[in-house]
Amino acid sequence: MLNTIKTQIEYCNTPVREALERFKNLEFVDRCINEWEKGKQFPQAWSDSVDQSVNLNALKKADKEILKAFGNAFGTTDLNGQLNICSFYINQVGENLNDAKEQYKMYGRLYCAMGILSGTAIAIILI
Repeated sequence: MLNTIKTQIEYCNTPVREALERFKNLEFVDRCINEWEKGKQFPQAWSDSVDQSVNLNALKKADKEILKAFGNAFGTTDLNGQLNICSFYINQVGENLNDAKEQYKMYGRLYCAMGILSGTAIAIILI
């Protein structure tokens, strides 16, 4: 999403509203646009929609904070500033993704082994 928004701004000079319209299928973006149309300031509408979105419950708190921070900064500067904002948050999301991959590598096998051992222990107890 952030890469697409950055590309739209960079090559098409797309306004904030039009850049977000492409992602109306995402519940929190749709809610944000609706609140924004009702007169709520964009950063507040974005933050509230991220907090209220059920579809984002799977995200870690740090990921939600990145989304909120992006909404607070998005649309507040000129073209170069917007591009820098997008690049910054794209890097932040990339770092979080790399951390999640490392945690999966580290703990993935452990959880699998614990599940097998727990299942075996329960089977032994039941027998």
